[in-house]
Amino acid sequence: MPIHVYFQQGTGGGYFRMWWKHGYGLDGQYVTIPAAQLYPLAADGTPLAVAPEGPATFGPWRNIDINTARPGHAVLGGTPEAFACTVTGAGSDIWGSSDGLHFVYQETSQNFEIEATFQSLLPSDGWAKAGLMVRDGTAANARNMCVIVSASNGYRIQLRSATGGESASIAPVEIPNAGTASSSTPVTFKLVKKRGKIEVTINGVHATYTGGIDIDVSGWSQNLCVGLALTSHSGSRLSTALVTDVAFTVKYPTGTVLSLR
Repeated sequence: MPIHVYFQQGTGGGYFRMWWKHGYGLDGQYVTIPAAQLYPLAADGTPLAVAPEGPATFGPWRNIDINTARPGHAVLGGTPEAFACTVTGAGSDIWGSSDGLHFVYQETSQNFEIEATFQSLLPSDGWAKAGLMVRDGTAANARNMCVIVSASNGYRIQLRSATGGESASIAPVEIPNAGTASSSTPVTFKLVKKRGKIEVTINGVHATYTGGIDIDVSGWSQNLCVGLALTSHSGSRLSTALVTDVAFTVKYPTGTVLSLR
């Protein structure tokens, strides 16, 4: 029996609704998204509103565009330690010697764990990418590593090991068909920094970089930017990712004494 999916915009644009049902009957299920949670665009695609960026407005999390021609935004709900969000952004790519992306991040000098489930990616291009990133600053040419899902090219671990250097990418061998379109959303990524290295997990499986290693960041800056990255692989079009179960934990060294005020 076929499954039919319908899209409906509410009267006056008050909401957006997606219906799905079996066969041709009148019964069905639907999900409704209030217009206030959607990113408003004019008829020509020009953004009508942009969420604030720069200084933290959600605990320690910041929301910025890096080297993009069009502004992006993020809507976060929950607590700074555990939340869901939609991330919308442009950017030419996370690749080469310089990146263009939207980045939701916080800085830390400690070991950490960050985990998130990327439920969907509404792409503008087959190489639109969303994932978890560790970045040595917010310059477009900064050193960085990330684990990403692309619209048509599966899961990848990427690395720029030198500022302004070229990026490299691998489809991890531990994940069957990682570099193909069959490896798509939803997917859960996790990054763990310990002993100067970043350990990558994809859907609960430890995934390694070239040579079966974890990525060494011991020579990077003490304060690293950690968070969610999105690029549309287009200078003029936006992509959107729905991300849930985002959890960030700082792992302080054993014996650390914290002063609470």
